[in-house]
Amino acid sequence: MKSIDLGSGDRVHITWVYNPKKRITVAVLTLYGNGMPLEMIGSSKAARTDEWDKATGRKLALTRAVAGLPKEDRRQVWEAYFNRSPKGPRYL
Repeated sequence: MKSIDLGSGDRVHITWVYNPKKRITVAVLTLYGNGMPLEMIGSSKAARTDEWDKATGRKLALTRAVAGLPKEDRRQVWEAYFNRSPKGPRYL
């Protein structure tokens, strides 16, 4: 996902990590501001009884990763997430 410019002058870049065998999805938010980059991590793990789904895992992992951001910054991150352009037939 591309970088997101926040209103405060900071920039956020989101990286996704998937491990289907372990049923894990991780969202890594790198916040670039005036100082050193700050990484915020959120993860999700599907239960054995659940079907592993990338879209559901991404949403849950992103929810956990943005929990420490101010409300307006979270809104901008979610807006960018839902307005991103598709990369393939199953891209959600």
